[in-house]
Amino acid sequence: MSFCCADLFKLKHFKQVRLAAGERGLYRQISWPFICTTPTISQWLHGGELLFISNAGPDTDEADLLALARESFEKALSGMVLLTGGDSIPTVPPALSRLCDEAAFPLFDMPWDIKLVDITQEISEAILYRRAQSKKGQRFIEQLLFSDDDRRGAGRLLRGVLPSDQVRHGGRFSAGFSFSDSSGAFKIRYFPYV
Repeated sequence: MSFCCADLFKLKHFKQVRLAAGERGLYRQISWPFICTTPTISQWLHGGELLFISNAGPDTDEADLLALARESFEKALSGMVLLTGGDSIPTVPPALSRLCDEAAFPLFDMPWDIKLVDITQEISEAILYRRAQSKKGQRFIEQLLFSDDDRRGAGRLLRGVLPSDQVRHGGRFSAGFSFSDSSGAFKIRYFPYV
């Protein structure tokens, strides 16, 4: 269960932020929020981060923002949040919106007076919560299938899921599991060893 750009709109502090471009990229997973304080980002990021551009100032021009967007694409970041208004950049430049749309790279327009500490904290907490939930589900499945304490119980469960020839002949298999957030459904897929 990962946290992606589309999930940002569910957050309390993200309500006033608008998507300026890159709607087709809202599926991109966010690894962590990062507040940009340097003119280049390549050496500081791993990929997947949501980049916040704050206090770019009057010296930052459209060419600088386009270069930063291209660098973000190359580093496979999840998206960019541009703080606009106040002493910062007045509006999202149309050329930046076009570039981000073409790259399916989410570009968000955030009013400069929203507290950055609140929004980055909320994003970080949501990411950590999703990671914990994912690990919890994974541990549950591992215990269910591979616990020494209850092999018979797991075997009974698997007999109802696996084809009878896998159970009858003791065939080896690996399994994949998934949880569905919307319905709460639990699905098991098995892959016989060849």
